[in-house]
Amino acid sequence: SSSMEHGESAQRDEAGIANGPLIYEVLAAKHIRDACQLVASRFAEAEPLGVGMGITLHDILPLVQAEVERTALQGLSSVCCDNGKVVGVMISEDMLSPLVPEDDPVIVDNKIPMDKFGPIFRLLEGLDRSFLSSLETPPVPREIFHQFMVAVDPAYSGRNIGSDLIGQNLQIGAAAGFKLAVIEATGKFSQKAARKNGFTLFEKTVGYEELVQDAD
Repeated sequence: SSSMEHGESAQRDEAGIANGPLIYEVLAAKHIRDACQLVASRFAEAEPLGVGMGITLHDILPLVQAEVERTALQGLSSVCCDNGKVVGVMISEDMLSPLVPEDDPVIVDNKIPMDKFGPIFRLLEGLDRSFLSSLETPPVPREIFHQFMVAVDPAYSGRNIGSDLIGQNLQIGAAAGFKLAVIEATGKFSQKAARKNGFTLFEKTVGYEELVQDAD
């Protein structure tokens, strides 16, 4: 299981990065601004699907803001903080009650460019449907804990923040009564972190060539 704090000497290196305790806690209203910026920037700069579709920070920010503001009310997501600064985020939801459903104004009012996001949404929705149809019995609300977006400040790489965020967030899901967890891990680092927390591969995604063809 993931520890809630990492006891390290509280000092800063030459880059200004604290080497003190990293605090893992539930994402709340006080974290919204920093969490939005971190998630949006990492998706645009480093997430394979985002990079492959040419998604910019401006493109994704409305979607991320809606997700983070809503999950702050639900109490199902996690952050890692260093002296109050958000350096890691794990966004989760009830799989049967998405934070941003298909008919949400963020989507239907074209607040995000659907020529870029449409292929990604169809890919992930297809994977979700495939997973749900594989279950022996139809799921009910508050049963499947859906971890779908993890982001870590690159200045804090190498400190197992992604893995610890997933583990700590799984504890939140278990405490909330969820019976099963599923994670969408589209990058090599998130896949490695997921495996460290006991996840097993359900289905591989399509190649990026197919994703780009879908967008054309």
